[in-house]
Amino acid sequence: MDSPATENAEKPLAVPRTAHKESAAAVWLDRAIIFWLVLFAVSAPHSIAATQICWASAMLFWAARLLFRPRPVWPRTPVDYALLCFVILTVISSLFSYDQAASLPRLRTVSLFTIAYVVAGNVRGSRIFRLLALILIASCMVNVFYTLGARVVGRGVRIEGVAPNSPLSAALFVKEDKTEDPTPILSGDTLLEVDGVRLSSPEQLAAALETSNAGDYALVKIYRVEWTPVLKV
Repeated sequence: MDSPATENAEKPLAVPRTAHKESAAAVWLDRAIIFWLVLFAVSAPHSIAATQICWASAMLFWAARLLFRPRPVWPRTPVDYALLCFVILTVISSLFSYDQAASLPRLRTVSLFTIAYVVAGNVRGSRIFRLLALILIASCMVNVFYTLGARVVGRGVRIEGVAPNSPLSAALFVKEDKTEDPTPILSGDTLLEVDGVRLSSPEQLAAALETSNAGDYALVKIYRVEWTPVLKV
């Protein structure tokens, strides 16, 4: 009968999983993906443009991560079929839209659904999930308090019902090549500044326009759906 020592000696040793060890590049790519996901959570309540930049950067690093072993796998989630149906219906509605020139370019925003897979495929462990959730909640609260403060103090003048003969309807936007493009101020726009002076009431707007030199343009900064141009009025 073999002794326990003999049995242990004959038992094959476990082979270390060196084949699955991540390279230094893979580790840094994983960290970069988490970094951009953190910035995504910070930016989401505040800026569509910044959120899309963070999402695109995370996707880029995730694609680069596929070049290194062990390669990440496409995660399966409970909402796969729902997201697939959403994308298919959105593409169909855009293709048959009465205004395809406006609908088709917006299809790029549909690809934002992939953020669910970036998170599912790269966030390992509940600690990172909780961290991202807390960052997102904190960023939302900052936006809430900022909005409340802006309501109390006043920030800009929202325009409603611009008359066709109003100077606001004849506003001009100066492009980088110094050419001027007619860009009328529309109902729903918010006027933020006139000649560098912040606005918080319609009276300030009227006074700022009246004090502009005769024959000169006033420089009016407006807000319009993630766009804050300075227009000549």
